Amino acid sequence: MNKKWVDLRQPYYNQMSFAPGLGPPKFNTFRHVMGESTIHVTFCRMTTHHGTHVDAPRHLVPEGKTIDEYPFEHFAGDGVILDMRRDGPAAVTAADCEQAQPAVKEGDIVLFYTGWANKFGSEEYHLHPYLGEDAARWLVKKKVRIVGIDTKTVDIPSPFRKEDFNFPVHKTLLGNDILIIEHLGPGLKEVLNKRVTIACFPLKITGADGAPAPVFALVET
Repeated sequence: MNKKWVDLRQPYYNQMSFAPGLGPPKFNTFRHVMGESTIHVTFCRMTTHHGTHVDAPRHLVPEGKTIDEYPFEHFAGDGVILDMRRDGPAAVTAADCEQAQPAVKEGDIVLFYTGWANKFGSEEYHLHPYLGEDAARWLVKKKVRIVGIDTKTVDIPSPFRKEDFNFPVHKTLLGNDILIIEHLGPGLKEVLNKRVTIACFPLKITGADGAPAPVFALVET
């Protein structure tokens, strides 16, 4: 049986979507001529939470693990890609997760496709679906390893947050040592409702609360 890798990343570019509190990323390419050689070097100004990235517990848990404290093997393993498409900023619930196929197993990497990956780079991207608090508790109960979504955050979009908002989904997952992948790409649609091997190897940045990460799925064809 043949297998192929499917790319689940979003591209990095100057007009890419980002959480407003982070400020925009910036990419500049400089050209240097040295004798007969032309050298191009691209400089990047960005945070560890721009683009497709992994959140470590330290992001919102003061004494939580940093991204470099996880062994290499933690970032790859069995997982599922679940179809949770929504027309707007609606929650993915525990009931949705319970009914999804293939079924989520202990130790899985669970990635949610809401259809928002295709809106990356547009204003509409900011009014996205999200994980409900009951869904986060359900994922903790299932003892999954990593949770990912094709939006800028697993929590409710900022325009709908109450004054006492405290990132409940982030804190529920990260507080139980479940890493979070955000800004997943449209490649998810290619492997919907499949059990696959998933790899998401973040940059090993010492003491960091997260890191950019390429994310791929290995699927049988």
